[in-house]
Parts: sequence; C-alpha cells; structure tokens
Amino acid sequence: MAVPPTVAVTGVGTMGGAISCNLAKPGVAVRGFDIYPARLQPLVASGGLASASAQEAVRGVDLVLTSLPSAAALDVTVDALLAAGRAGLDVARINAAHGDPA
Repeated sequence: MAVPPTVAVTGVGTMGGAISCNLAKPGVAVRGFDIYPARLQPLVASGGLASASAQEAVRGVDLVLTSLPSAAALDVTVDALLAAGRAGLDVARINAAHGDPA
C-alpha cells in the first residue's frame, strides 16, 4: 500500500478546516496554518499539527491545499511557498473567496 502524502492546508476556516480534519482523522499527516490560531484546534483534535506560519506548514510536505478568503491572503501564501524553495511542490487552490475571484 502506498504511503499517504504529507499535506499542508493553509486557511483552516469553514472549508479548509473541514478538509484538513477529514484528511487527518484517518491518519494522513496534515499540517495546518491560519492567521487565527484558534481555528487550528479542531485540526489538532483530529490528529493534525498546527504550524506557526505558512512557511513552516509547507516545509517538507508533498501537497499544499490553500483555502483562503482573498487574493491578498493567497499572495502571502504563495510568497511563503516561494521562500520554502521547493521545486515541483504540488499546490491546489480551493477558492473560498467571496466576490474576490483572484
């Protein structure tokens, strides 16, 4: 059986939180980051790890899922991904923006 990927989820509000918890519950290694640290509590309770920054969350992962409320938040996350210096990192953007199609 293949080893599941290590996943980072940036933005663990309503949508990103549900996704991250549902990945962590069966044992997928999930690291989460949100600018509101309290939003990380359900992920930690589901077996995931809270990260202090987006850059920390993406360090060494196989896949990054972004679930962010605005283009500005996405820009900050992309900057963190670039700073992590990981060529070939898979990133999936889940558009949670309301009226901000980024």
